[in-house]
Amino acid sequence: MNFGPKSIKMRNTFKTILYSLIGMMMGSLIPLAFVYLDIQQLEIDFNWLNILEIVNSQNIYPVSFVSFPILFGLICYAFVNIFIKSKELNEKNTFIQEVMDSMNDIIMVFDSELNLIKSNEGFERFYSKFFAPYFSKTDLIELINVKELSEKKGSGIQGISISDSNGISHEFAIHAANTHLNGKESFIISMKSIDEIINKQKIIEEQRQQIEKSSRLSSLGEMAGGIAHEINNPLAIISGNAYKIKKQLKKLGIEDEKLFNPIQNINETVKRVNTITRVLLNLSRNGSDSEDEAIDPNLLIEEVVHLSSSKIRDVGVNLMIKNSTDMNQEFLLNRIKISQILVNLLNNSIDAIAELDERWIELSVEVNDITIAYRIVDCGKGIVPEVVEKIFEPMYTTKDVGKGTGLGLSLSHSLAQDMQGTLYYETYEGNTSFVLEVPKIIAKKSSDSEAA
Repeated sequence: MNFGPKSIKMRNTFKTILYSLIGMMMGSLIPLAFVYLDIQQLEIDFNWLNILEIVNSQNIYPVSFVSFPILFGLICYAFVNIFIKSKELNEKNTFIQEVMDSMNDIIMVFDSELNLIKSNEGFERFYSKFFAPYFSKTDLIELINVKELSEKKGSGIQGISISDSNGISHEFAIHAANTHLNGKESFIISMKSIDEIINKQKIIEEQRQQIEKSSRLSSLGEMAGGIAHEINNPLAIISGNAYKIKKQLKKLGIEDEKLFNPIQNINETVKRVNTITRVLLNLSRNGSDSEDEAIDPNLLIEEVVHLSSSKIRDVGVNLMIKNSTDMNQEFLLNRIKISQILVNLLNNSIDAIAELDERWIELSVEVNDITIAYRIVDCGKGIVPEVVEKIFEPMYTTKDVGKGTGLGLSLSHSLAQDMQGTLYYETYEGNTSFVLEVPKIIAKKSSDSEAA
């Protein structure tokens, strides 16, 4: 039941009177208990006549019967009022905190000495995501320059740039103002990230430039630009986190190669992804800065699985790998393009079977007479013919809005053609399957090259 302000006030008043009366009754019992002890010592009956006689015989009893109820009544009155005020204060603080936490902005409240006394969940998320554990909250407050803001309070919205523990700069709109919290003068700062706005402005500018160059870009180049844009965004965070981990390990005096090798793999992967984006942007100009290299075909499967391992684990897919039996032979393959195609096919398969009860994918490579064939088979039961006809067309997707761009298979098909290979769909033992075939070119061993 919800009570209005008047009902709550009446209820609190009733509660105060009731507990005060209880306190007075308790105060009356104390001198009465002493009277009872005196009667027991005198070995007389405990009745009203004897009680009055004992009370009249000692002056302290009349005073006690008046003062003790008043004293205990006042004590209960004070405690009840303290309890009510404390409850009201806690409810107000809870309400204020809930209101603050409901805001997406970063809210910080400081006392008159500029000590942080309250913050919202937005601040905690911001701090834990970008600054913990390398910056304390005190360090962050110094980065925000709270003292200077307190001197400029009321001057409207200001802009501020803060670099996180990775050295990445974040832009904020910040507003400072005086307030009162629990009757005390306070200073409140609200911050709103404008990184998203800036990023959107950059995206708009990039799109404008793409439109200006559209007359000399092919449709494949435009699709590649979209893919490159999607890939580039997280690279800085990945590289920065790898650097942070390596720096912290060195700071702790840890020089274990088992720890540093994965970090090096991360850096190499970031470099490979950067190369992929450059390759995609160059497709329309008939060029590519990625070259074929001598590599074991099985190794590419390992790299692809490594790149997609997190998604495989999150969805709960049982991944089976069948490597080529020729484990020691290397062939001239384009590592970047093949990896890009396989990652796209693997991710498509994961998305397609994510809602199925049984989820499995088989990734295999087979070295034939004239081709090397990579096959991805999942537990899906095939694709309807109407979709198969359009599946490699640009901008065609069967995924929900926001989950697919319609560029993956089209781009993968173009990459396969660039390698003089082919990418096609077929059913394999009743299941959905995609096959990538590339020419088989045996790589010369270094000893053979030196002899030549």
